[in-house]
Amino acid sequence: MRIAVILLLLSSVAFADDITIASVSRGKNQTPKELTVTFDDAGAPTLGVATDEKNWSVECVRAGQPPKVLKVEHARHLKGDFVADPTVTLDFDQSTDGCDAAHIVFLVEKFPAATWLTSTKKDTSESSFWSKIFAPVNDSGAPPPDYSLAFTWAPAVGSSPVYSIDGSIQHQLVGGQPSLSFVAVAKSDSSKKADPDSYSWALQVRRAPKKGFGLRSNFFGMEFDKSGNAMNTISEGDVSWRHFHDTLKSDGTLAFAWSILFRSGVEFGDNIKNEFTIANLPTVRGTGFIFRGVPSARFALVIPTDKKHSIKFDSTYTVRLPARDELFLETRHVQDPIPELGTNPRHYVENNLTFNLTEFFSFKVQHSYGALPPAFKFTDNKGSVGIEFQARQPH
Repeated sequence: MRIAVILLLLSSVAFADDITIASVSRGKNQTPKELTVTFDDAGAPTLGVATDEKNWSVECVRAGQPPKVLKVEHARHLKGDFVADPTVTLDFDQSTDGCDAAHIVFLVEKFPAATWLTSTKKDTSESSFWSKIFAPVNDSGAPPPDYSLAFTWAPAVGSSPVYSIDGSIQHQLVGGQPSLSFVAVAKSDSSKKADPDSYSWALQVRRAPKKGFGLRSNFFGMEFDKSGNAMNTISEGDVSWRHFHDTLKSDGTLAFAWSILFRSGVEFGDNIKNEFTIANLPTVRGTGFIFRGVPSARFALVIPTDKKHSIKFDSTYTVRLPARDELFLETRHVQDPIPELGTNPRHYVENNLTFNLTEFFSFKVQHSYGALPPAFKFTDNKGSVGIEFQARQPH
């Protein structure tokens, strides 16, 4: 009898140490590349073991097809005390859309496993109209948002303040790798002399992994100014390389994340209208064929201040190198912009510092320098402050 009691006690201790997965889920604000694993309270691993990417094996299971490996790029605990809330969010290298199920194995003793069915991915709880259109930007990857719109203000000596608008859209039409999106950018202000006055739209195909090499093509689009005095049809193709790094605190939450991206590409098209250097000549279409080399670089940094707020900084440098004469509006040391034609390099630098006020709105400080197509009106060290809206596309 005594031996039986001892064996029972030993077996109960062994079972208490067994690691078990209680559930796998995807929250309504998570992307198709993310799943959250919840461990059983009585059988959870240590935080360091749970957030080690090498300890996870995930396969995409599809009926009638061999399983496909989903590489776990990040495993992190996002909130609070891990002992009280033993959850880990897994970030994959590709989407789980198209999978009938995701089979997850935790690579420790006894290999606890769980299966997430695609049929459970839709949140059946009632959601607001707002949440169906926009989702918060995930700070951890420091990616550009799918939608952004900023209104900023800058004082002007001896004249009225300058008000600026800076917006971008990257709306995904077809998901996956590669993806198809509609993209648009608008940069303008109320200054008559140094308004960047750049608008564009395009259909874009891209393959953009979180790390390593990517490809992008704006295979058809247009560039124009707000008055319609300069118009280009434009196509673009580039190759990029991106490095991403994040550092976690001892409790598994994000301390900071940064990324750097380099692009090398070309733009080509046709200047179909140029009212600046070819005026009052309706039979003249413009300056014709456009070809530019376009190298660029972007650095981004995110520092969370608490669970809902963060400080973000990003800096972008782009230079356009025309192979043929293109319009350039010189604004330095002159009363009115002077139109010129030439192949001079067109530099553009933009720095943004934002402080989150809510999930969607931030206080923004912006600095810009240089010229943007199609008119390439030069802006000399413009600074402004204001409010920015940022969101990503819900899935």
